[in-house]
Amino acid sequence: MINHQPLSLLLIPKIGNITAIKTLNQLDWKPGKFSDEDFLELLKSTDFKKLEYVKSTLENAKLLIKKYDSEKINLVSFFDSDYPKKFRKIKNPPLILYYKGNLNNFTQSINIAIIGTRNPTVNASNFAFDAAKIVSQNSCSVISGLALGCDSAAHKGCLEVKGNTMAILPSSVDQIYPSTNKDLANSILNNDGCLISEYPSDSKIINSNFIQRDRLQSGISDIVMVIETDLDGGTMHTVNYAIEQNVIIACLDNYNDSADLPLGNKKILNMQNINKLESLDDILSLLENLPKLQKNKQASQGNLF
Repeated sequence: MINHQPLSLLLIPKIGNITAIKTLNQLDWKPGKFSDEDFLELLKSTDFKKLEYVKSTLENAKLLIKKYDSEKINLVSFFDSDYPKKFRKIKNPPLILYYKGNLNNFTQSINIAIIGTRNPTVNASNFAFDAAKIVSQNSCSVISGLALGCDSAAHKGCLEVKGNTMAILPSSVDQIYPSTNKDLANSILNNDGCLISEYPSDSKIINSNFIQRDRLQSGISDIVMVIETDLDGGTMHTVNYAIEQNVIIACLDNYNDSADLPLGNKKILNMQNINKLESLDDILSLLENLPKLQKNKQASQGNLF
């Protein structure tokens, strides 16, 4: 069971991931290292500003963890060994992740995010479905956001071939969004997949949740595969995070007429180092060349400094 001390910091008003992780790093905190009394005393040696809250939030955190356990909601902290290593490398990583299902399937695997608009063309929806099947059949995991449209098609394609798929939610894991995808969420869990969120139970869903979710979609992925997108929206946020995180990007360019190419796809395809997907064979080529692409990405990132 997760240690309650990290969670206790997040229960304090206006304390977020960055402050909490910084404070715990200052203490050289590790699970089971400090009693609550020692933890409170050592916090006094840091620049933490809200010490008056901690005693009560420590007790509240213990009760919450018991509640989550009874609801079969798992928690993992930034400092736990089973926290996804890829998330540790992003800006503003979540201190606490809440999840249902099998997180272990995604901590060491090659993860491919397959994302796009909620209102795709039939061609795009079919491509997302088939792309997820190919990705899964080649021993990779499919990451998406459980949204309608391209996300749903990707999850369903993966499930069709009994692959591993993770849905990263803008809501808490006990409040499926959108609610019309509850059956899909259950299918993911029933097939050894995972639902994951950085939001505790009963959290209000606000617009910024969707943007913050996008950094996690790219952050845990080795490739972000864009199926179809407008100029604005979550897919473009994910692409921007992928660029920041030095994640490989691929984009669908499978249209009979250039006039049919969505504006978002056109913008992405005009960026540097974008892998074009004109057919399903291009996905196989992309997966085969992934080690080389990753090596080139790492080298280009090194040249930035």
